[in-house]
This record gives sequence, C-alpha cells and structure tokens, in this order.
Amino acid sequence: MKTRIGIGCAILVSAITASANAEFIAYTFDSPGGGSGWGAPNENLSISSEHLHWWGEGYGTEGVLFAWDMDASEHAAGTITFDAAEGWEIRIVSFDVSGYGTPFNEVSLDVSANGESVFDTILGVNGNSTIHNVALDTSFASSFSIKMEDLAISMNSGMDNVVIEMQQIVPAPGAVALLGLAGLAARRRRRN
Repeated sequence: MKTRIGIGCAILVSAITASANAEFIAYTFDSPGGGSGWGAPNENLSISSEHLHWWGEGYGTEGVLFAWDMDASEHAAGTITFDAAEGWEIRIVSFDVSGYGTPFNEVSLDVSANGESVFDTILGVNGNSTIHNVALDTSFASSFSIKMEDLAISMNSGMDNVVIEMQQIVPAPGAVALLGLAGLAARRRRRN
C-alpha cells in the first residue's frame, strides 16, 4: 500500500507544474547601478555577479558588463546569475556580446540552468564593430548563470541587453483535481 501512495505522489508532483502569463525583462546595463539597478526592478528576481564590472563606452553599445579579475593570472572571467523567487521560474531569451576598442579577441560563453550547462560557444569579437546577439531556446528553471571568459589575458569582451522571460508557477487544473481525488481516497480509507 505504501508503494502505491509513493507512486501517486510522484505523479502528482510532476503534474503540478503549469504556468501563468509570462513577462519579459531587459537588463541593458546603461548605468553602473548594479543588481536590479541595471533594469526594471523586480521583486521576484535577484541578480548577483562575480568579477563583472561596468563600462560605459567603447564596446559598440552603451554600457556593458566586462570580465575582470585583478588577481587572475589567466584569462579574465566573470559570471552573472539570475535567481527567481519561490513560485517563479525564468529563462534567458537572449543577450549581446561585443568587443572593446580595436583588438580581436575570442570569448567563451557558458550558460547554466540550475547549475547545469545548457549552452556554450566561443565567439570572435572584433573591437566595437561586432555585436553578437546570442538567442537561446531553453526550458524554464529557478536559476540561470552566464559565464563570460576572455580567451586572451585582457578585458576586451562585454555583455549587454540580457532579456529574461519569467513566469509564475501555478497548479495545473488537472493537478488540483488529482489532489482532490487523493484527499477523497485518503478520507475514504480512514473510514474503512
């Protein structure tokens, strides 16, 4: 009997994930504000970064985050992480990557959802004349990170215009019905 209840619970949990209307948020990094100061404030999304700094010009777009670690003897690398509040989920729709000034550089990008890599690539960035738009088609998750690493010892790659889609998780109508049936079955068993 316990086995049946366990299987029923597993089925119920997987059926509960439906979603409400989605909203899109663009982070343009037009000012050195940091965190939610980089875009429209949203109480259901938090932003953190490691070894990313703001710069206002020279990347072919107004304001970027570039990777720079004063202590690194290797390539400059930095990460930005977006975490959804409880009851919400997010996905990265797109972001731009460009180079600084005139030198050619390559940048390695790794996008992770809930700590697992979902996209990686290496792009050539040729000064401020090339802006790459990286468009993604990923599933929703509770957390996303973008890691950007220059493949030269420099700080010649910048990230801008990160577009996030977020949606609230709501119970699917079928899941609510299953939950009601499970309650009725449990009540009936107690009577017998």
